Amino acid sequence: MSAAEATEHYLSRIDVLNPKYGAFVSTQAELACEEAAALDRERAAHPARPLPALWGLPLAHKDLVAVAGAPTTYGSLAFAAAPAAQDDPLPAVLRSAGAVNLGKTQTSEFGLTGYAENLVAQPARSPFDPQLTAGGSSGGAAAAVATGMLPVAPGSDGGGSIRIPAACCGLVGLKPTRGFVPTDQRAESATLPLTVSGVLARSSADAKLLFQAIAPSSAPAMAADGLLRAKKLRIGVSLASPFAHDLDIRVADNYLAAVSHVAEALEALGHTVVHADIKYPPHYLRLFSTLWQSQFAQTEFSAEQLAQFTAYARYSWEAGAGIGADQRAATIAQLQVFAREVAAQWSAYDVLLTPTLAGDAKPVGCFEALAPAQNFIAQCEWSPFTSIVNVVGAPALAMPVLPAAAVDDAAPASVQLIGHKNSDFALLELAAALEAAL
Repeated sequence: MSAAEATEHYLSRIDVLNPKYGAFVSTQAELACEEAAALDRERAAHPARPLPALWGLPLAHKDLVAVAGAPTTYGSLAFAAAPAAQDDPLPAVLRSAGAVNLGKTQTSEFGLTGYAENLVAQPARSPFDPQLTAGGSSGGAAAAVATGMLPVAPGSDGGGSIRIPAACCGLVGLKPTRGFVPTDQRAESATLPLTVSGVLARSSADAKLLFQAIAPSSAPAMAADGLLRAKKLRIGVSLASPFAHDLDIRVADNYLAAVSHVAEALEALGHTVVHADIKYPPHYLRLFSTLWQSQFAQTEFSAEQLAQFTAYARYSWEAGAGIGADQRAATIAQLQVFAREVAAQWSAYDVLLTPTLAGDAKPVGCFEALAPAQNFIAQCEWSPFTSIVNVVGAPALAMPVLPAAAVDDAAPASVQLIGHKNSDFALLELAAALEAAL
């Protein structure tokens, strides 16, 4: 298949399906076709030259990153949609690997929420039921992959923004180790970066294909990872959440069944599966919300821009702007201690198995109908297992699980596999084994 044929196929899928699922904010069809034609000409002119890893593969980027020739709205009416002059680092890496950019996928305003709804374009919707959210903030990417508008997609994850939409859309979603992807922000002693770049795919093999292109310089870490060589893993199963000190965390029956189903499959594969008695320190809700809001408020906006924000984004920025530098520094220091305590407990296991979410995808608009402070709490209760992984900096993979007794066309539940730092490729291998077993 030529690059042009692949590009035309996916553009046609977008034309048909995007009005129903809201995966794309914009497409750059003309530019994509030009890129694909140039790849085909280059291949015809040099047939013996090795092809780059993603040659001709159609992709799209979340509307939080700049891609040459495409507008970047950050999911907000406050930004004019002028085309970017050049690629951000990650799109540049994928373009050099041979990928063709088709457009920009839907996200939440500034990536703040676990659902992809904003005032710029229609919401990203679940492939199983368009009345339900596709999750967020990488919801457009997930909806596109799940409905065949894209083969795979990059995303970003600051508190669950890859794993939440993976769960809502029945996909594999990998949130890497902090610092594993070369283009991501590095951790510094005075900061605590939460957001990393990762992948969404329909299988672990597809996820690995894209992830190898995103993190090519991490091959030594892949080769050195002990989990890849281990014949038997010690896997801890946990339903504990750091939010449980302050919130009422209740996991739905189908998500509990999915965890049990995977635990049984892991035992059948020869691994040791035990209950993990994780005891999270208190005050996580206060610490995480303070960091989340204060990080957002590090970006300055004009009064005219703030007036165009959604109520939730404006509330988040104003709350963060009211946090002083001393309080922010103290919060980061406390969370770093918190993360070390949690990592020490997790280190008793090769992999930690948890639900990805507390329950199924929520109706579109249900979070936005809440007052902003209640909205934040509702998101934490729905996704109580994801953000702690970002704080610790560990890798985590979400994968769909549909127990045998489930209805054939039902949306699958999702489990989360949390590894130790730099075990990213091992999590993909473990997911592949589970896919085969299940």
